Amino acid sequence: MKTFLKGAVIGGSMLLPGLSGGTLAILLGIYDKLIKAVSDLTRKTEIKKNLIFLLVFSVGGLVGALCFSHVLSAVLSLYGFYLSFLFMGAVIGTVPVIYRQSGADNFSVTDILYTAVGVVISLSINLIPENLLNINGINSVTDFLLLFTAGIFIAIALILPGISVSYTLLILGIYQRVIDSVKNLDVLYLIPMVLGCIAGILAFTRLLDFLMTKYRRPAYMIISGFVISCIPKIFPGLPQGTGYLIAIPLLIIGFFTVYCIVGKAQKKENS
Repeated sequence: MKTFLKGAVIGGSMLLPGLSGGTLAILLGIYDKLIKAVSDLTRKTEIKKNLIFLLVFSVGGLVGALCFSHVLSAVLSLYGFYLSFLFMGAVIGTVPVIYRQSGADNFSVTDILYTAVGVVISLSINLIPENLLNINGINSVTDFLLLFTAGIFIAIALILPGISVSYTLLILGIYQRVIDSVKNLDVLYLIPMVLGCIAGILAFTRLLDFLMTKYRRPAYMIISGFVISCIPKIFPGLPQGTGYLIAIPLLIIGFFTVYCIVGKAQKKENS
């Protein structure tokens, strides 16, 4: 049930601009499990167990995308400014949790460099011009292949923390078309992207799992850079007047919720 609910939260949130599915997966303490489950599946290890886990998570994500995203969109439209500080606190609280996961016992200059690499890679995506594809329908094989390729980019955004799926869709020029397709269940338009997304996840997750296992500390430092790059995207601006009395407590609550609760849960799992 927890896996289903976490999938629903991630599925419902990832269509909202600025929020990263990978970062949310880390916040919810399910990121490592997802990477390992998909990677093990490609190696044909514990197939039944991993398939059930991924199926439950995927169904939850689909339900969240169809239903929960509307609720989140309405809530954010009313209280988005102050909730952004809650999200910021949660993201900031994730960074020391990731550092602890890396197995590092002391901070070094190399860690800073790897973290900076992650920040630069994530922020450099902002330099890509928007509306690269802008495909409204499938009228040819070329359209199908382009949407399949878009699915691969979506897979990368899903897997890597700090890279928003919604922003990726905006860059590709298909954000509104995808939103409409999900709402109207336009399966024909979504199929090539789903296929591309599956292919991208299977290929890229195994690579990421290899890096996280073979080069654990550098990989986690780069991931922390991805997560840190989310902060300026979420920051809504300085509050006015007494707004600080709401914004600052929410920032603190977000930080300690993730740092204490998620940190303790992951420490318990590791032990």
